[in-house]
Amino acid sequence: SFRRGKTFDEVAAGYRIPREAVVEGLYLGAEALLEKYRVPYPEPLPMEELLKLPPGYRDERYPRVEIGKYLVADPYICHGQPTVRGTRVMVHLVLRNFRRGETIDQLALDYQIPPEAVVEGLRLAGEALLEKYAVSYPEPLSTDELLKMDSAHQRVS
Repeated sequence: SFRRGKTFDEVAAGYRIPREAVVEGLYLGAEALLEKYRVPYPEPLPMEELLKLPPGYRDERYPRVEIGKYLVADPYICHGQPTVRGTRVMVHLVLRNFRRGETIDQLALDYQIPPEAVVEGLRLAGEALLEKYAVSYPEPLSTDELLKMDSAHQRVS
């Protein structure tokens, strides 16, 4: 629901939820995004081995992951944390800083990144948050089971 032009406070007011709930959601979403998309960082090599490698060498065991149109996770950039393509701007930090009351466009200007990258980060953080914390519904009870429940809505054996 973070559309371009809407501030953080406008989103909180639109859903009639406390600002703190939106802050917590952004923090948890940023952490979930980081956990889901972070790629392993290559083990350091001894200097003798590093000097033998050609310039620009990349270990194929640590591939770059294209997260979306604007976001990537590259083991050789920011220790594999999701970043905005072509930058070293870490997505989870952008999302955490969104609570300052700026619009997406203002935040993008501050970080010198496309506003679409912020929107994509918010969307992916929301999806990662749902994957991590969503609680599934219980299986529906049969009529017989419902009739056997006591007044406190607890199953009776």
